[in-house]
Amino acid sequence: MGRRSWKRGVAAIGVAWIAGVVAGPLAAGQVEAPARAEVTVEIDDEDDLIPADREKALIAQTRGVDLPAEVTHVEYLVFADNDDNINDTVEDHLREASPELIGDDVYADGVLILAYGDDPRSNGAYAGEDVADRLALREGKHLDETLEAMRPAMKDGRIADGFVDGLRYAADDAAIESDRIAGEEEDRRSNLIGIGIGGGIVAVVGTGLGLYAVAQRRKKAEQAREDHAYVVKHYGDAGTRLSEIDVRAHNLASPLADDELRRQWAEVRDGFLEVHDVTQRIGTPKDDGEFRAAADDLAGARESIERIRVAEDNIDLMWDMEHGDAAARRGQLRLLRDDLVRAQSDVEDEELRRRLSALEDRVRAMEADPGAAGFMDSYADVLYDYRLVLDLVREREFDGMKVGGDRTAPELWDPHWRVGSGYAGWMPFAVMSTWHQSDVSAAQPSTTSSSYSSGFSGAGGGGSF
Repeated sequence: MGRRSWKRGVAAIGVAWIAGVVAGPLAAGQVEAPARAEVTVEIDDEDDLIPADREKALIAQTRGVDLPAEVTHVEYLVFADNDDNINDTVEDHLREASPELIGDDVYADGVLILAYGDDPRSNGAYAGEDVADRLALREGKHLDETLEAMRPAMKDGRIADGFVDGLRYAADDAAIESDRIAGEEEDRRSNLIGIGIGGGIVAVVGTGLGLYAVAQRRKKAEQAREDHAYVVKHYGDAGTRLSEIDVRAHNLASPLADDELRRQWAEVRDGFLEVHDVTQRIGTPKDDGEFRAAADDLAGARESIERIRVAEDNIDLMWDMEHGDAAARRGQLRLLRDDLVRAQSDVEDEELRRRLSALEDRVRAMEADPGAAGFMDSYADVLYDYRLVLDLVREREFDGMKVGGDRTAPELWDPHWRVGSGYAGWMPFAVMSTWHQSDVSAAQPSTTSSSYSSGFSGAGGGGSF
């Protein structure tokens, strides 16, 4: 695959426990966070598979993961094309683009690397010798489970979320211990002789599960405190703008402001209005037990606030497009054109490629004149016609893949929403392609390989999924 030395999203961050709560109407006592070693983070995404705003969020979320002192650098690698064995792609890329992260035989000390490959879809986790020993990532059960933790989000096209899930699991001491015990049990079970030995294993596993349960209770309280702080910080601010957002949502007037869009806004608004009742019901949690008891309510309140903040941005974007904002119009047209280009590169049917090319020509003409009269009507017409072509793509190229149920266009509160998502059933080709890829790979076995074609012996490994 073609490579070039390119990095963005570099940040030096101090990783700390997320424990305290922000002072406010719901505030409890502050918990002082112990100092942690500084960690650098880099995102190497040459083909921009992760949106720029999501990269910033990925760095912020990395800041919230409690990493051991051995980890001094986290590297996220994203490849549009990769070898069947992603380990080879990672090694080759680092030797060319980041030689400071890799030695002759092993990865550099202090380094933790998570990788995603889009074609064929694969992921990997790699580490310097000291980090691999601390996080049990050399090979075995914890490496396997770390890769599995990354995959649900990545299958859904949420690469950055998959990285965060994998990082959290890799660094979770309770998971490390549980996986160690489970791995030992699997090894011993293969040689199990006699009921007495089996009973001893059950006792060991029971102890491990007990430790895991204690750790999970601690993590639940910490997450509840984090959710509580988020609610305190953002609830009032969003509430002061609710009426303004509601008026703007109801005044959207283009064909894209259909009944489904209005239903989605009503769901967001009504969910946010319930946050007040939640805050009144839970009061002010004072200790870990009370935070755990309120965990579900706090998680729901946070989700409602996150939804309305994203929905506000999306409503504002659509409002700007309806009112002639050239930058907003060109931005959405560029995303649409990029999706059409990807569809043409992936689709094999010549007739469908010609129709996709014709749609691209229409989009380019609109980009040249974003202030044209009837722009929103023309934009809606393109989306409608694109949806008709994508229906044929599903039928001819994606084995008649069904949509509906959990497989719907991004909704108003989704950061991946675009102006027109869901209109007349339209959704981006990239979304449909991800679902199809998941269907194809679902029946394929997933195995972890720690080998490299070159004979390199760095810790960690990867596999396809």
